[in-house]
Amino acid sequence: MAGIAQLSKKCLAVRKDRVVTKNPRIQVQILNFERSRLLWINSYLPNDPLTVEFNETELLSVLAEIENILDTNQYDDVLWCGDLNWDMSRQTGFSVTMRRFLDRLGLTSLWEHHKIDYTHIHTDDRSVTSLDHFVCNERLVPLVTDCG
Repeated sequence: MAGIAQLSKKCLAVRKDRVVTKNPRIQVQILNFERSRLLWINSYLPNDPLTVEFNETELLSVLAEIENILDTNQYDDVLWCGDLNWDMSRQTGFSVTMRRFLDRLGLTSLWEHHKIDYTHIHTDDRSVTSLDHFVCNERLVPLVTDCG
């Protein structure tokens, strides 16, 4: 598994409260802005095996921890960033699980609202896909004017 990190400039006057998580694939902080508390999640999900049926144990474990974090913390908005290894155009078991999870929690990928070309170039240096995402609650969507 690759490492993950949440970085911010020290000079920013935003209080950051770390949220403890049991899963090494997840990092979480609450950014306390003047009028809003943003639950900032970073994650590195398991790879999509590109099959309809797969052992979803690890994926479901990560998603359960994210849902637990959402249920047990005080915040106004959610921004979940990371390598979700989820290509929305696929019809794999992994992709269906991700879509159902986000729909159930009322979250959306910004790629559903802003066209992007890709987020990942494969090792053949030609094939591209969108595996990395910025996921947020619907209230944040209109505040994003551009992304790529």
